[in-house]
Amino acid sequence: MNNVEALLADGSVVLVRPVVPADADGLRHLHVDASGTSRRMRFFTVGDVTAKMYADHLAYPDDEHLALVAVRDGELLGVASAEPVGTDPAVAEVALMVTDRLHHAGIGTLLLEHLAAASRRAGITRFTADVLSENRAMMTVFADAGFTVSMARPEASTVSVSVDLTGTAVLAAAVADRERRADAASLAPVLAPSSIVVVGAGRHPGGVGRAVLTNLLAGGFAGRLAAVNPHVGPGATIGDVPAYPAVADVPGPLDLAVVAVPSGTVAAALAECGRAGVRAAVVLSSGFAETGGRDAERELVAVAHRYGMRLVGPNCLGVVNLDPAVRLNATFADLRTSPAPEGAGTGLASQSGALGIAVLDAAARRGIAVSQFLSLGNKADVSGNDALLYWEDAPGVRVIALYLESIGNPRRFRRIAARIAQHKPVVALRSGRSAAGARAGASHTAAAATPDATATALFRDTGVLAVDTTEELLDVTALLAAQPVPAGTRIGVVGNAGGPGALTADAAAAAGARIPELSDATTAALRRELPRAAAVSNPVDLGAEATPGAYRSALATLFASGEVDAVVVLHAVTRAQPVTAVVDAVRRAADAHPGVPTAGVLLGAEPPRGGAVPWFPFGESAARAVARAGHLGAWRARPHLPAAVPGFDEAAVTDLLATAPRSAGGWLGAEAAQRLLELVGVPTCFTVPVAGADAAVRAAAELGGPVVVKSAALGLVHKTERNAVAVGLTTPADVAAAATAISRSTGSDALLVQTMATGRLELTAGLVAPAGGAPVVLVGAGGVHEEVLADKALATCPLDAGASVALLDELRCAPLLRGHRGSPPLNRAAVADVLDRLARLAAVAPQIAELDLNPLLLDEHRVTAVDIAVRCHPSTPDGRPPHRDPVADDYARALG
Repeated sequence: MNNVEALLADGSVVLVRPVVPADADGLRHLHVDASGTSRRMRFFTVGDVTAKMYADHLAYPDDEHLALVAVRDGELLGVASAEPVGTDPAVAEVALMVTDRLHHAGIGTLLLEHLAAASRRAGITRFTADVLSENRAMMTVFADAGFTVSMARPEASTVSVSVDLTGTAVLAAAVADRERRADAASLAPVLAPSSIVVVGAGRHPGGVGRAVLTNLLAGGFAGRLAAVNPHVGPGATIGDVPAYPAVADVPGPLDLAVVAVPSGTVAAALAECGRAGVRAAVVLSSGFAETGGRDAERELVAVAHRYGMRLVGPNCLGVVNLDPAVRLNATFADLRTSPAPEGAGTGLASQSGALGIAVLDAAARRGIAVSQFLSLGNKADVSGNDALLYWEDAPGVRVIALYLESIGNPRRFRRIAARIAQHKPVVALRSGRSAAGARAGASHTAAAATPDATATALFRDTGVLAVDTTEELLDVTALLAAQPVPAGTRIGVVGNAGGPGALTADAAAAAGARIPELSDATTAALRRELPRAAAVSNPVDLGAEATPGAYRSALATLFASGEVDAVVVLHAVTRAQPVTAVVDAVRRAADAHPGVPTAGVLLGAEPPRGGAVPWFPFGESAARAVARAGHLGAWRARPHLPAAVPGFDEAAVTDLLATAPRSAGGWLGAEAAQRLLELVGVPTCFTVPVAGADAAVRAAAELGGPVVVKSAALGLVHKTERNAVAVGLTTPADVAAAATAISRSTGSDALLVQTMATGRLELTAGLVAPAGGAPVVLVGAGGVHEEVLADKALATCPLDAGASVALLDELRCAPLLRGHRGSPPLNRAAVADVLDRLARLAAVAPQIAELDLNPLLLDEHRVTAVDIAVRCHPSTPDGRPPHRDPVADDYARALG
């Protein structure tokens, strides 16, 4: 396995890597320096002779064992090993040793997870261990890790433990829970520190460091403050804060360092903080990756992680937490903030400091409580994923808002965001959506899966509410910070002005919501309670002179009808009714029916701020916000179960991809690609690989009927553009001529002869799995005009059951699939099955970078893949594709 930086239970960073001979001394110290109790638990003896011998065995192996260590600042904190047992290569004996001072820090569990992942890749399916009966700590590690564990007591003093390494839902949940708790602990010293040192605070007003110190004091930070400036003397203060010439001089312990020094001295400052035991750092200094200094930025992360610290930034604005128990404003901006009602705050993470300032200011003006703010800057270490994990269970954060310029780890984002969105809304604004893709894909599928299209699908599939503007970010956040998530997208509109009501309905429909026609019973109830002039369809127009009582009656009827999931209430201000009375009537009606979210619109007056019902200046803004929120409710209501894919030969797929020839660009040979589809279970044409025209003629004669001849040249993708495919060939002369022409055009005698496939509709389908990115499946109108039609839909993997059918419904050509103007319905289920199989392939075969099926012929009976192109990632030295998380991705593969 590769070296991996991971988080312990206390949130500190450690390096997990394989044991190397240079670890010999460290392993001896780890084992020999352990207490007698620890050695007895591990070796059943208190002496150190066995411990020394085993340490040397780990460093200088004489067998095929696996061994990993957890390291921080050069010190070995723990080791885990898997030793061969007998003659069964699928079984290994597992052992752990952790330094005494860090028991219960999660080192053993972390090492066990990574060792299990490495062992599975080596073909090991079960761990065994003999444990002393009194060694409850070791048995707790096995039990809490999430593996299926069985225990037997062959004798009174020992317990035989067997650990099944097969991936299960329980195991995946345990890994995810450990990740969540460790990540939250790692950001606790950033967003809820009990002590802060500002490194680089100037002695005179002005400058970034001094501004941070001023804001911390003005905000009434609840913890202990210190400043560091190399020019101060003993007993000095800066702005009434104790000041010291070096971090080492500051009395500890220290949770957070806010670093505001010139870029060239940041690394040294971080090292000083690390040696002093600081737990985390926020680097405000600029001049790193944003100006081309990527190597210098990597050095900052390396220094921070060497000492176990998390790093926010660099090039960031700072952090805010308005919790009365924290009162943290560690920024250098002049911020307006609005206190949050208990449990109704927003957590905002922004990659842009300037946009963060703008959002915080606008939120305060509108009475939206942003209770916590994290400026991510360059995201060198702490990212949006970390913010999600910290706020997942934060009691003071009801809504999470993100501004992102990039998604650094989409696979991890997908896994985390989909879990959080089930119980806490996530709203995201992403920039750069109009930029061209980072790479114009060689296949049709890869070219269509642009970064913007992929990010859009990623947000939709995870329940994240994607918005298009900063104003929309505020609108949706304001709604969800005060009101529950609608159960669906049915919206009722009530107001005293017909025109604005119609515009509101139009805006809601444009945002994907429904404006349902009300039932006869509901309209009859409205007529009984409202003035004769009121219009009781949806939108409900109460008339210009609508009283507060009319609003209460209409809203009560709509709420009780069960026919709408949310309501937008509009009031155009007139002299006929006091505004405050109408606002109060709406609030009382909403309070009486808290299960149906309500958004208010006040036309002609300043909207009220900070109440339980959010008020908007225009109906369109409210409608779009409610519609976005309704999509989250609909997403939550769908079952999120994995799609079933029977008849999928995973082992054979793995073997094929390990041995199949490929071009310098990673493209599989045509014969191997064809075989891959057969193993996956995707129907194909009967195909014969041949070499040269004479062999093509013989194959065509054996197949009979019209045939297709195409090139099987390694690395050839777009065959039509190279005149490398000929269809409808019926005579030997036609076959020979076509084969000769194709070989001449491509410079290769490698050919495929196929039976002619027919269908009523040509589609394209495929898979794109960028290194480190979220795999994507795509379906669309196909054939030679595929790029012109540009009718495509895509989704990120893994696919939920039914997601592939929903994907087909997104296509403009969807009516053709269902049957159009007398034509029979086509076999949509067969296409959906192909998409499910491609999504499963993404989990089973991370080697695949892109796969393209074009055309995919469809009729009322079957689907047939006519042509396939497959490209693989370049392999790392251990044969694995690059940029994979050895634990999370391994479990994802096991679970699909």
